[in-house]
Amino acid sequence: MERILIEGVVEHGRRLGRELGFPTANLAVPEDVAAADGVYRSRAEVGGKVYDAMSNLGRNPSVGGVERRLETHIFDFRGELYGRRLRTLCTGKKKVQFAGIPTFSPEHFARIEQKDTMKRKQFVKGMEQIAQEGAIQIFREVGGGMEEVVVGVVGVLQLEVLEYRLNTEYNVEIRMQQLPFEQLRWVQNDPDTYNLRDLDLTSDTKAVEDMKGNRLLLFTSDWAVRWAETHNETLKLSEFGNI
Repeated sequence: MERILIEGVVEHGRRLGRELGFPTANLAVPEDVAAADGVYRSRAEVGGKVYDAMSNLGRNPSVGGVERRLETHIFDFRGELYGRRLRTLCTGKKKVQFAGIPTFSPEHFARIEQKDTMKRKQFVKGMEQIAQEGAIQIFREVGGGMEEVVVGVVGVLQLEVLEYRLNTEYNVEIRMQQLPFEQLRWVQNDPDTYNLRDLDLTSDTKAVEDMKGNRLLLFTSDWAVRWAETHNETLKLSEFGNI
């Protein structure tokens, strides 16, 4: 497994991530770091504490980047990072080509619905615009609408940001119930010929679709993923699939 340790003082970036609700800590990459550009799972150490994180190594040409940098989003971190020393250990490289702002595979999920049904238009508009920014991913019942949706985020703090933005920017109050799902997989089988209802799945696995109509399965554990793969021989799953 490729492992990269980069440390230094957090520098000011272009604040794109902060504007999108996805703040990142920016480190200059030493010239002797020969690792390939891409997205990595990582661990970040700040002030003697270690956090789970997601890092992007490269120049980010899709958003106008030039200098090679390590941009790290630290899950569940609260506080200011500028000027502080950061050690980041990158592992588990996930190389993905992005058409725009990266969309990371979520690790936390919640059921979301608006309190006032008369504000459905504002709710839908707010959810879709925030999702387009890349701060959240929206999933719904297969063939269902936007009355009640499942939201996926990379860190639980993003759920608080979502609730705050819907309230302050769109005047919408929501009900939120965190869900036990930990992983998702895109279903690669032909939707016209492959019926998800025929699958042998654990009782806590949930079938959903994203805003593009791609079908996915939400799992509560690695064991549930293995069950789906071993009990459905023709099922084709992908961790990144239809990004």
